[in-house]
Amino acid sequence: MSRAATRRRSVVVAVLAVLAVGGAGVAVAASRSGDAATGDASVAAPSTPAGASSTAPSAGATGGADDGATTGSPAEPTTAGGASTPTPSGGTTTAGRQADVVVVSTYSGWDPTASAVVTGGYVADLVEDGGTCSLTLSRDGVVLTGGESAATPDVASTSCGEVRLTGAELTAGSWEAVLRYSSPDAVGESAPFPVVVP
Repeated sequence: MSRAATRRRSVVVAVLAVLAVGGAGVAVAASRSGDAATGDASVAAPSTPAGASSTAPSAGATGGADDGATTGSPAEPTTAGGASTPTPSGGTTTAGRQADVVVVSTYSGWDPTASAVVTGGYVADLVEDGGTCSLTLSRDGVVLTGGESAATPDVASTSCGEVRLTGAELTAGSWEAVLRYSSPDAVGESAPFPVVVP
């Protein structure tokens, strides 16, 4: 073989060797690049344990499922319509109406001189001026009301003074009497009591 042929053969072998080594290097570099990419991905996104939820809490969450907490301001206490509240005089009143008071009759009877039923009494636990006391008599379906008397304040009560009721319809017999009290701020009545007209 000539020297020229031998030189050409050596050049070809050398070129092939360089190409072979270069291809292997490219393949190794590509393999390492893929491994690095895979490794970064596994580190950046850790797996979620089985059965665990990966959903983040929603905005505005108010605690655990069992704590019963809620958001928002507590309700302001309110006063229900018609609720009773104490009055300075000791009775109870409801918004928009008069206070309920207790009326007590201290005596009653027939006054022959005036031909009238008379009674006296007071309003318990109430001290005020400007009220009026009156008497109601009822018997066999007949109801008589009148005999108004101006009430006056006392030390611990309001006195009715003496109330008188007369009239042609006030016939002989037993009547059921009720002493009533009324003012701009209070109203009440006594328990029924009997009065005999001779």
